Amino acid sequence: MSRFFFWVFFILLAPTFGVACTDTVFQQILAASSHRQNLAKVTAKETVVRLAKVNNLSLAVRKAEPDEGLGAYVQYRNGRNKTSAIKLHEDILTSDSVASVAIAAHEVGHAMTHKEYADLNIFQRSFTPSVTSAFYVALWISLAALASRKTRSYRNISLLVAINTLFLFTLGSFFQTLEEANASIAGLASLQREHILTAEEMPEARLVLLAAGSTYASTMVVYGITLGGLIVLSRNS
Repeated sequence: MSRFFFWVFFILLAPTFGVACTDTVFQQILAASSHRQNLAKVTAKETVVRLAKVNNLSLAVRKAEPDEGLGAYVQYRNGRNKTSAIKLHEDILTSDSVASVAIAAHEVGHAMTHKEYADLNIFQRSFTPSVTSAFYVALWISLAALASRKTRSYRNISLLVAINTLFLFTLGSFFQTLEEANASIAGLASLQREHILTAEEMPEARLVLLAAGSTYASTMVVYGITLGGLIVLSRNS
C-alpha cells in the first residue's frame, strides 16, 4: 500500500501545497507593494476605466464579494445581452497603490485576451466542479487498483485510466497558466503604453503581474511530474 499512498500524496496534496506556496509568495509581493502610492494617484478603478477605453472594451467595474478573491474578469448574460465586468476587492477598488493598479491591469488583460483565447476558455469551462470530482474519483479507483493484488491486465487498465486522467488535469492547468500569463503580458503592455505608472514604479508592477500570471504554474508542474512518474511506472510494470 506504500505506493498507493505515495501517489495519493502527489496527486491530491502536492498540487494543493503548490498553490498555497504560490499564493503565499503572491501575498508577500502584494504586501510589499500595497503601501506605495503611485505618483499620479490613479486608483485601480480609474485604471480599469482608462485601459478599457483605450482598448475599446465595454467593461463595468464592480466590487468583488468577500469569497471572490482580489479580482476577476466576469461575464453576465441577460437574455441575448452579455455584460462584461471587472470585479475588484473593496480594498483594491479605490486604492492608488502600485500593486492595486497592477492587479487592475491584469484583470483588464483577461478581458483583452478573452476573445483571442476563446477556444481555451471553452476547454477550461468544461472543468466544472462535478467533472473535476469525477476525475478525482477515477484517480482514486485506479490508484487503489494499482495498490491491490489484481491481475497484470487489470492493473494496466487502471494505470491507463490514471495516466489519461492526469493528462487532462495537466492540460487544464497548462491552459490556465497560459491564460493568466497572457493576461499579465497584455496588462503590462497597456500600463507601459498609457504611462499610468512611472519608470521607477514599473518594476514593482512587473513583479505583481508576474506573480498573478504564475498562479497555476506550480499546479501544472506538480501534475506534470506526477504524470511523468506514472508513465515511468507503466513502462516498468
